[in-house]
Amino acid sequence: MRTRTPAFAQQGRDRNDNRDADRVCFFRDVDYQGPSWCYRAGDELADLRNRGNEISSIRITGRVRVIVWDNEEFMGASDEFDRDIPDLRLRV
Repeated sequence: MRTRTPAFAQQGRDRNDNRDADRVCFFRDVDYQGPSWCYRAGDELADLRNRGNEISSIRITGRVRVIVWDNEEFMGASDEFDRDIPDLRLRV
């Protein structure tokens, strides 16, 4: 599995005024286990490596989509997610 690092959370088309309800959480372990880091719609993070070397699952709450790149500063191959992913290894 490639380590996914940078991320950008975007709000869905139907704007929801409650930004706290729209968020994405990254988990170190599969099935949403282990340490996690959550971000609200509109947040940008150029490098997740300082948060815990590897992301293994993603949980999305509300109407959010997230784009995750292979390299820091939004470089390299990317994937876009708009639903929960319990095990990123299965997406390769």
